[in-house]
Amino acid sequence: AGAACLSLLNAALAAGWGANWLSGWASQDDSFGRDLLGMTPGEIVAGFIHLGTEGVTPSDRPRPDLAAITHWISE
Repeated sequence: AGAACLSLLNAALAAGWGANWLSGWASQDDSFGRDLLGMTPGEIVAGFIHLGTEGVTPSDRPRPDLAAITHWISE
């Protein structure tokens, strides 16, 4: 399921669509899955993939300074 979701996400982004894979509360809520998605016991949601057109390109999130958190070990 994870590989299929990631492939769909990457294909959408490569085609120029806006795409986001979210695994929020709805993917963990049993009553949501049962009542709104018709899921049976034992079925799970890998996440929800949102596709659409981008109005603006989102900014990149802050990244850690790799030099500050990486330690190289040599023999």
